[in-house]
Amino acid sequence: MMITILVWMICATTFQSSPFGNYQWKNRIIVVSADQESELEKQVATFQNTNEAFYERDLILVTLNKNQLSIDGQDASHISAAQLRDYYNLPSQGFRLLLIGKDGGTKLSSSSIVDHQKIYNLIDSMPMRKAEMRRDNGNY
Repeated sequence: MMITILVWMICATTFQSSPFGNYQWKNRIIVVSADQESELEKQVATFQNTNEAFYERDLILVTLNKNQLSIDGQDASHISAAQLRDYYNLPSQGFRLLLIGKDGGTKLSSSSIVDHQKIYNLIDSMPMRKAEMRRDNGNY
């Protein structure tokens, strides 16, 4: 009993300290961190014309260029760029893409641009997403 409570407290503390705690169990998050605007733009461009597919997977796009942070194109100064870098071990130089699952875990980490279809295929292979697709299609 005591061990169960201790494990629960550790997990709860870990989730609360996440910069994206408010999105947990609701959204998957793509974090794109780049020190060069051109790389950031290339990655974001891979999602152009895929809005329906992007949002049906409950995705949110977080971009971090130097210390400018945005969520779905909106200023996200309520989240500390330094905290985000520390929590996910994001370098201040270079490029990094992360896919964060609804459970808060990192599902993909890449130091190069990733095609949107690879990300969508990865998400679609996850058990939680498969359950969502069955639910959405009325196949419980």
